[in-house]
Amino acid sequence: MVGHLAAVPAKSTSGVNNINSKEIQRLTLALPSLPEQQEIVRLLDAQFEVIEQNEREIDAALKRSEALRQSILKTAFTGHLVPQDPTDEPAAVLLERIRSKREAVEVGHPKKRAARRRVKS
Repeated sequence: MVGHLAAVPAKSTSGVNNINSKEIQRLTLALPSLPEQQEIVRLLDAQFEVIEQNEREIDAALKRSEALRQSILKTAFTGHLVPQDPTDEPAAVLLERIRSKREAVEVGHPKKRAARRRVKS
C-alpha cells in the first residue's frame, strides 16, 4: 500500500505543506524485486550505450560535414566546381571592367550627401 500526503492539511502559515520524518516513516513504497531492479539497470545501461554511440556518430558526422564544406569552398574558389569556359575572360579583367563602369557612373552622377537632420534638444 502506498501512502498519500495530498489530504494532509498545510502546517505552515504560508500554506505550503511540510513533510516531517514521522509522515515519511508511515509511507509504504512498493519496490521492484532485486531481479527486476537488475533488469532495469541492464536496460538503462544498454540505452546509455546507444546514446553514447549516437553522440560519437553525430560528432564524426559534424567533422566530416565541416571538412566537406571547406573542400567545396576551396573547389569553388579555385574555379574547379563547374566546368570552365575557355573563352571566358579572367576574373581580374571582369573586375576591372566593373570598376571602370562604376567609376564612370559616379563621375557622371556624384552621390548626393544626405541632409543631416537637426535633433531638437
